[in-house]
Amino acid sequence: MLQPISTTVSRDHNEYMKTERLKHNGGSVPEAKDFSICALKIMDDCAQKKCLRGGLYFFNDRLCQTQDGEIALNPKCQVPHDFYGPNINIQAVVGQNGSGKSSILELLYRIINNFTFMLELGMYRNSSAEKLFYVKGLHATLYYLLDGHIGTLVADGDVMHFHYDSYEQHLQFEVLNSQGPYKVLTQELDIHNEVVEEAAILTPLRRMAEVSRRFFYTIVTNYSMQSYNDQDYYDEKTYKEFVPKLEQGKGGKKQVSKVVVEREEGDVWIRSIFHKNDGYLSPIVLNPYRDEGVIDTYKEYRLSQYRLSTIFIQAEKKGIQVIDDYKLASVDYTYDPWAVEIKFKKLYLGKVRHDSEWMEFSDVASWHKDHRDSIAYLLLCELGLDELDFTKNIIRDAALYMVYKVLSIASKYPSYYKYEDFGNLESYFQGGEYYSKHIPSLVDAIKKDKSHITIKFRQAENFINLIKRDVGLEREFNGTFTFDYYQKKLEVYGLIKKSPSNLRELTKILPPAFFSIDIKLKKDDEATISLSRMSSGERQLLYTCGTFIYHIINLMSVQDSRRVRYRNMMLVLDEVEICFHPEYQRQFISRLRDMLAKFRFNKYCSICIIIATHSPFILSDIPQQNILYLKNGQCVNDNVSVNPYAANVNDILHQSFFLDKTFMGDYALERMQKLLSDIESYGKKKINRNIEKLKQEIALIGDKFLKQQLTALLTYKETLFNHGQNIDKR
Repeated sequence: MLQPISTTVSRDHNEYMKTERLKHNGGSVPEAKDFSICALKIMDDCAQKKCLRGGLYFFNDRLCQTQDGEIALNPKCQVPHDFYGPNINIQAVVGQNGSGKSSILELLYRIINNFTFMLELGMYRNSSAEKLFYVKGLHATLYYLLDGHIGTLVADGDVMHFHYDSYEQHLQFEVLNSQGPYKVLTQELDIHNEVVEEAAILTPLRRMAEVSRRFFYTIVTNYSMQSYNDQDYYDEKTYKEFVPKLEQGKGGKKQVSKVVVEREEGDVWIRSIFHKNDGYLSPIVLNPYRDEGVIDTYKEYRLSQYRLSTIFIQAEKKGIQVIDDYKLASVDYTYDPWAVEIKFKKLYLGKVRHDSEWMEFSDVASWHKDHRDSIAYLLLCELGLDELDFTKNIIRDAALYMVYKVLSIASKYPSYYKYEDFGNLESYFQGGEYYSKHIPSLVDAIKKDKSHITIKFRQAENFINLIKRDVGLEREFNGTFTFDYYQKKLEVYGLIKKSPSNLRELTKILPPAFFSIDIKLKKDDEATISLSRMSSGERQLLYTCGTFIYHIINLMSVQDSRRVRYRNMMLVLDEVEICFHPEYQRQFISRLRDMLAKFRFNKYCSICIIIATHSPFILSDIPQQNILYLKNGQCVNDNVSVNPYAANVNDILHQSFFLDKTFMGDYALERMQKLLSDIESYGKKKINRNIEKLKQEIALIGDKFLKQQLTALLTYKETLFNHGQNIDKR
């Protein structure tokens, strides 16, 4: 098997792993560390720099370049590390349209993407997980600071270098350029052979686990319709992993050997870093999800409802106000019969024939009882669901949803690589000794998994257990009910002992995903309104914050120190002011910072926020030292004299956004220039407008000083004219 050529050096590695094992076996969770993205160095031969110039771009003043050209800690750093609170840093990238803001950020994403590709090369990935593409011709270096140590990630064409403190990774690969058949590369792997399994599967995962403790996870939001469209990246040359096709053999043998080849038409690197189904393995995700540039607004709405319901419920319990002037009235749930059926239609029904007939969802409930060797029936038995009353639709859907989640987990996540065959399209209907043998271990592994991967499974399990304890509840859950009612039932029947203390615990006891959600809020003494009826700006604020919180909760759910576990987060908000009123822009940083702190994410996570913005109100919350100023693709920090922090908005517009001409619109400027010309010419032989029209336009002017000056000038001209003075001769 061809794997990346790598060299790893780690001083005191054994001691480090001993510490990690201690943490895993009951030791305390480590406190968060100070973390910030500091600089980006772009080489002249970088193929993706677009309008950017070669050289260094500093995001803050934490690092500096020494006289000998090295990057080192800056002894003159002015912004305290806890300026925004412990373990929260906020930075900005500003400049006019076309100045290079998007280019800077996308270079960061490419570097992270390429690094991940290298780390995962040769690692077994489930078929439903997105495959990464390596961007060719990338020559740039990312510098970050974590716990006082400088981390560097160097992209040098087909080579990657990673260094943090005493830990190093040097990674490169061999390229298969042949256009012919790929012969000697086909290799079977017996996944039940522990020696082979250790070498071929777990080694890359352990390498990633080690890196994750020294690296960071990147969460990006950009709701602009023009951003991250596949078509914009089609011309970028990439590599891809090539996996020779090998049919499933007896005994669970799988193809895992991979090599690097030239990408095919349609392979676009950015497509793979949206929703990846990899269990937060690859350390970057873009939001919202785009399918060939298209955002499914309905799907995003449902996702946001789910994420925000958790936030509002927990905020209400903790006395935290999520959004000004609004209090939570209730979170209502309604049974959605279509939710489970559509999942089966996508995965099984209409794609698989049974007895020469297309299977319909209505047949599923009765079918499995006649096929007691099928995965479906075996799973129902193993989960203790086979004796439920399937004539009740909500009970049938709950049981089938749990079966679906087991198969879905098995097919998607690398940690369940042994069970990938359970997630194939036909697997619901398949049977046999192989499947019956491994179903107990699969279910046992899922029940022991406390991470985000199994949250929806646990939600459905709680619901089923409620029905088992009181069949009469089926009628009540067929309608609409509140979360408070649901939680009380869980407590009454002993399924939870106490109210959850944090967001991560709360997600486990929410009603399952086949219930639609309606968040109802109350403003002062007014009637309750649904979240869907709030303004676009209010919802955009909530969606943005909800996205970050959702991903952070999922990342924090990975507690096993031996797994890939990120605790350092880079949050990127690109064009964040979309839909925001200036007042919301003015409050945004304070609200985001407060939300992260109030939910105590910064206690166990290190958070660095990068904001690309055109808003002076947002920039007024950020010291000059934490801002990267761009103009015509160059860093121009030295040319900005006004510190935007707590500064006048007009000064910020002039200096930080390079608004050199004026603060008024171009059309108004043209009108003012013509108005001044007409006033100057008043009384001459050629009069463009009479005095009443001139006075009428002056009255429309909003700036008091300008209005006073133009009024005074017109009065002067009018006085001269009325006294019969020949203005033309003056």
